[in-house]
Amino acid sequence: VADISHELRTPITVLQAELESLEDGLRPLNGVALQSLSAEVKRLRLLVDDLHQLAQSDSGALTFERTPVDVMVLLNETRVRRC
Repeated sequence: VADISHELRTPITVLQAELESLEDGLRPLNGVALQSLSAEVKRLRLLVDDLHQLAQSDSGALTFERTPVDVMVLLNETRVRRC
């Protein structure tokens, strides 16, 4: 819970600071400001989605399908994507 609290606190703090700077007129409300706010909201959404999935996993509500994986193929695909 402490880790989750910390992870959620960061984007909330950024959102609060940006909104306050817009309200105080320190920063203009333009496309750049809106994109920044939107990015923080998306980050929060991903964190909340991860938290929801973790809660489902803990309660046994998730189902898993095990399939064999060729680790060498997976490593090569990862290496190609990073290059």
